[in-house]
Amino acid sequence: MSTDSPRNPPRRLVPAAPPSATPTGHGRELGGVRIVVVDDDAEVLRVLEVTLSRAGALVSATNSAATALAALAEVDADILISDVAMPEEDGYSLMRWIRATDGVQQCIPAIALTGAADEATREKALAAGFTVCWRKPFAPAELVRLVADLAPSPRADK
Repeated sequence: MSTDSPRNPPRRLVPAAPPSATPTGHGRELGGVRIVVVDDDAEVLRVLEVTLSRAGALVSATNSAATALAALAEVDADILISDVAMPEEDGYSLMRWIRATDGVQQCIPAIALTGAADEATREKALAAGFTVCWRKPFAPAELVRLVADLAPSPRADK
């Protein structure tokens, strides 16, 4: 794992926006779901953060595998969403590392984000331990539905 850069700290949880501001039309569909999102593209990361938080999720947005691991250690996340093609350490190795560890996050549902639509990329993502492989660009409403489908049942400690 690479070390975190002081200029790239993980973002903190983003509180949910009011339902009326939700572009997906799903309101509080993700109410309270804790999501760690990692993407090295700042624009994509912001779209993910805004889309999911407006749907009611608590989002911790990071821009590298190292900062994602730090966020996972800090946040009791319900779902991980990770770009697979990142510099230094990619999403595949991040997912393999998570699946190989002993810990609460070992079984976290995980969505691989990729710009490639080919079967080889999907197979590689699933083999690394991702639950689902999802293509970019994505429709926000479809992503919200996917996350809602993967989210575990509400927990009493939320």
